Amino acid sequence: MAYEEYEQNEEILEDDDALEEEEQEELEDETLNEEEHEDVEDENPEDVSYEDTQEEEEKTFSQADVDRIINRKFGKVRRETEAEKEQYNELIHTLKSGMKFEGEDVSIGELNKKLREAFEEQDVTIPEYHRGLSKHEQEVLAKDRANEVLEGGIEDVAEEYQRLRDKDRLSYSEQIQFKTYERELAIFQAKDELEKQGKDSNVLESEDFIKFASKYKADISLSEIYSDYERYTTNPEIENKPRPAGSVRSKKQSNKIKNHYSPDEAREFTTEELLKNPKLLDAINKSSEEW
Repeated sequence: MAYEEYEQNEEILEDDDALEEEEQEELEDETLNEEEHEDVEDENPEDVSYEDTQEEEEKTFSQADVDRIINRKFGKVRRETEAEKEQYNELIHTLKSGMKFEGEDVSIGELNKKLREAFEEQDVTIPEYHRGLSKHEQEVLAKDRANEVLEGGIEDVAEEYQRLRDKDRLSYSEQIQFKTYERELAIFQAKDELEKQGKDSNVLESEDFIKFASKYKADISLSEIYSDYERYTTNPEIENKPRPAGSVRSKKQSNKIKNHYSPDEAREFTTEELLKNPKLLDAINKSSEEW
């Protein structure tokens, strides 16, 4: 009896092993079929993509479709712009109310000016707005703009000079242009005066005169500087001539140049002494800025 049960169990185990082998073979066959299918797909990718691409290329848009797409795009941009403008208007309203301009027809420039002044009263320094340009770029553009005006003649220079002079606030670039026009007008006027006196006006543009004139303060006219230049540069021997009676001599006994001079101390020096000693003249000019 026990032997028969043993044989039955052996048959069951053999049947189970056979079943597992069949399942394993079926699994291997399925795996092989899948790999072969993938190989087929990999071998012909261009056929599939070409068909898809061909279908896409055949797709066209009518004019109505194009107009609808464009209108949708512009509509979005317009809505975004209007939203930003509304925020801008709200900001302007707040600033006008805070600056006591509510209800008044005031320009953005005037509002900005008043706002800057209010900050400055509170010792808050607001840097100049340069429209994204560096200092060097502004200098280059300012010189180019000034040269264009200079090429137009003295009338254009005078007109642009007056326009900038009438402005309440000048940008860094405009300041450079203004100084250029101011210098050009001063040279023009001085040349006109010298020519009326029968003198050579080209001297004003010579290197020697420009170097000589650089020692003077900006509020000294070129005509006055030219008079000194003519006396003390073209005639250096005048220093050795005897001084007329009653002439004002320097009371300073020391040759050492100080960092600062008072107005009374500066008046003690004669023009000849100042021109003879550029460093002394420079020290007095710097001191005069604090008087």
